[in-house]
Amino acid sequence: MNVIYSLSHLTDWIGFAKEMESRLGWKPAYWLTSQHTDNLVKDNFPECARHRFLEIIRGVSPSGYDLYSPNIIDATVILQYAFEMDQAIKMMDRLDSGDAFSYNERKRYFIKILNYALNVYDTFKPEIAVFTETPHHATQYILYAVLKKKGVKTVMFKPVFIFDMRLLIYNGVEDDPVATAGDFTFQSEPDLHVIEQITAYVKRLKSDYSVGAPDYMKQAIRTSSHSRAMFKTALKLLNISNWKKLVDPASSTNILKLKGRSLEESSPSRLQLYWIKVKGSIHKRGLRKLYHKLVTRSPDMHKQFVFVPLQYQPERTSSPDGGAYVDQFLMINLLRKQLPPHVAIFVKEHSAQFHPRMDGHLGRFEFNYRDIAALPNVYLISETYSSFDLIDKCVCLATLTGTAGLEAVARRKPVLVFGPGCWYRSLPGVFYTYDSLSLQAAWSEIERGYPFNDDDVFNFLKKIFRVSFSAKLTPQYPVKISSEENIRNLVTAVQRYALEVMNRTPGGN
Repeated sequence: MNVIYSLSHLTDWIGFAKEMESRLGWKPAYWLTSQHTDNLVKDNFPECARHRFLEIIRGVSPSGYDLYSPNIIDATVILQYAFEMDQAIKMMDRLDSGDAFSYNERKRYFIKILNYALNVYDTFKPEIAVFTETPHHATQYILYAVLKKKGVKTVMFKPVFIFDMRLLIYNGVEDDPVATAGDFTFQSEPDLHVIEQITAYVKRLKSDYSVGAPDYMKQAIRTSSHSRAMFKTALKLLNISNWKKLVDPASSTNILKLKGRSLEESSPSRLQLYWIKVKGSIHKRGLRKLYHKLVTRSPDMHKQFVFVPLQYQPERTSSPDGGAYVDQFLMINLLRKQLPPHVAIFVKEHSAQFHPRMDGHLGRFEFNYRDIAALPNVYLISETYSSFDLIDKCVCLATLTGTAGLEAVARRKPVLVFGPGCWYRSLPGVFYTYDSLSLQAAWSEIERGYPFNDDDVFNFLKKIFRVSFSAKLTPQYPVKISSEENIRNLVTAVQRYALEVMNRTPGGN
């Protein structure tokens, strides 16, 4: 059967594809490659069409194919992909160098990649598509959406950083991997070492925030100085020996939409990228200043309130995992409409949103904070407040997919999850609230008092361990594992999933 591969530049994927072709007849037909994998794919699969990701963005077809010729995109097709268009346009935040990618330019690019994706399907007639993670680049996401609507079986991986780094297999963006797996497991009952890890992790979630805060949050706090980040950038510029490379666009592989140029023509030099970073840092300082101006200085923690910890954006965990609620204002606005007027809503910004080394300026605008603060009985609060203290005092927590929800359940507080891509949405105490009716039903149950079991989180994490496995998806993954073992783990897991889960589900999804 023909397979499309959209994978990272980890070379282990070549060995994975060879084994899957040998074991299940998965024949690579079209591969989204990088400079690290292109020649390897050519050498190992000479009949497979190779398409470098940067060439896809630039609208260049692979040799021997025309993937940008006109396809049928009429009113029916536009309506069919209206939701995906909204999602993709939001994902293009990642490609914006700063107020350089207008709505009309994004709409034009969406039409182009939709046309491309339809041609990919028509040309290669795939039956399976494998993605490294939930597709969160606009180009890959629209390709995924077209394949999904055409009935192609899709496989993707999601890393879960909890007591250990584990991988879950998803059959689509909105899949609930625990529910889909049913009785299927990759692992037997966890051994004593894993039990101790899970026990220690749950204990952390129930302890003080200084102990239980995620490691990435602690690291973000340690490296949050804007002046230090700008100083290090200046040192890098002074230490660059080859200034020609600094100003030569050909020496950079980054794609960012530049003002006055189409995305396909945008090729920023390293010097331009440094300047974009500096401007982004200045913009984030302005956003933080406005946020602190709008926060409620002394929120009344004695009143009933729902705690909404905003998620960092742009990031996969909200786009596409957050679904329609990628605009988190929609979640807050729906809560305000549906909850009793006397119940306050406390909204806390993610501290990483203002981090100098991250791209938070692409995921927030001044109107985001002003619109939230203008809602009745809704309060922005300082990001310096302890999340655990707020969890302990709230009626419940609301999030798209954030791990704060897991922390809340561990501390015996119910959680409203709005994002379909939330990996723990099957956890008892979590209510998947995808619309107003499900929110009403969830709130009624919360008001009656949810009957928590102290072992719920422990037992759920045991289940997660059994339906997940250990492997490396990209060269940067913090997993110490040999290439041979990594290929073996990936092949074994996907083969079993394909035979025991995909084949028993109608349409494989």
